[in-house]
Amino acid sequence: MSTAGAVTNLGAELVVFVAAASLLLLALTRPELVGAAPAGRATLQVGAVLLVVAAAVQGAVPDTDPATVLLAAGRLTGVAFLAVGALGLRARSSRTALLLAAAFLAAGEIAYWVDAVTVGHVIRGAGGIALGVGAASSARRSIAVRIAAAATALLLLVVLALSAALSAVITGNIASEALERTQERAQIEAGIVAQQADAVVTQASQLAGILGPSEGLRSGRVTGNYEPLRASMAALQSAYPQADFIGFVDSQGRAQVGVDIDQTAIIELAGGEVVADALTGTHAASVDYLSGGLVALGAAPISIGGERGAPELVGVAVAGNRLDPAFLRSRLQNQRSTQFALLTGERVAATSGEGSPTELAAVVGESLADDVEPRVLGQGEPVSAETSIGGEGQFVAAHPVLASDGRPVAAFVVTQDSSLVGDTRASLFHAVPRGP
Repeated sequence: MSTAGAVTNLGAELVVFVAAASLLLLALTRPELVGAAPAGRATLQVGAVLLVVAAAVQGAVPDTDPATVLLAAGRLTGVAFLAVGALGLRARSSRTALLLAAAFLAAGEIAYWVDAVTVGHVIRGAGGIALGVGAASSARRSIAVRIAAAATALLLLVVLALSAALSAVITGNIASEALERTQERAQIEAGIVAQQADAVVTQASQLAGILGPSEGLRSGRVTGNYEPLRASMAALQSAYPQADFIGFVDSQGRAQVGVDIDQTAIIELAGGEVVADALTGTHAASVDYLSGGLVALGAAPISIGGERGAPELVGVAVAGNRLDPAFLRSRLQNQRSTQFALLTGERVAATSGEGSPTELAAVVGESLADDVEPRVLGQGEPVSAETSIGGEGQFVAAHPVLASDGRPVAAFVVTQDSSLVGDTRASLFHAVPRGP
């Protein structure tokens, strides 16, 4: 619910509550001013009690649906008693005002049932005003009652103004804190993704240490056929599945052996920057786009003794973890109001949701879609905003995933449902009518 909608709801509840309570008190304490027979006054009293109780329940229970059957039945019964009681009033002005109030309140119920809640609040507020006018018209012969009515109206205006101002402050504070928490979560998760690359470097280094002295590697160096390595690598991966896939690329990038990775992907990997860096004799790690998905890669050079005893680079051991939807969901841990996504350039690499959006705007919203590539992936600068995605309010934060050299290689996106702000604000507004 927006701030304007919440204020409208509060105004309607306060006006109806105070007007109905005023009519009830008038009928109980100054019955001669009402101008109706005892039976008519009793009918008005029953209708006013029902309207007061319904307004109090609506305010006391947060997030109460105004179209709830029991609540609506109570309000409609109160409206019916109000209309019947109004017919017995001798003063035409009071009778007309109360009948008009009954008509407005009934119309408000119709608006609630057709899900036009804000319109229903406005119409219901008009009915409360008419009800107050009817009560004031009955009491116009009493100066003391007129003064009390003016004081009540002034009190309503003060409460509405203070509540609107308080709502704006609370909304701003809650939104600011929620957005800050979303930013912190994106920063933490981006760091964890970067750590995935560091972790697989260790796995690649261990694989290089195992493959280096193997007979399959030595014979392959002579024959150019490294296929015998596949069996030992598969056994190693089966016994110690520390990475999602492992592979071997020779020093020329011409012979590739992979386990738990298809041949097309290992060929693509052989021509990538991570392998190229490892072929210079150093360990390398990065997050990269591979075969349609984002992966954390680690590579370690494999050297064996050459003919003259000097170490000779024969290839690179590679290990990798897939940064796919399964990985994101494992990090999410069933937090239903939060979603994760990984972006590379203008591509959506993975999301934790059920769908597979391809447009940036479907992940970060229209307001941030143009900032992700130049700021997050270009300058390594995090961005965040409260925006709308698919018509739903969301807090969105995107943080760069940095390679070991500090270069941004991906963006980690966290989206948090912003309904918390609306729920807290609604609780405030619903709680206020309990005071009268």
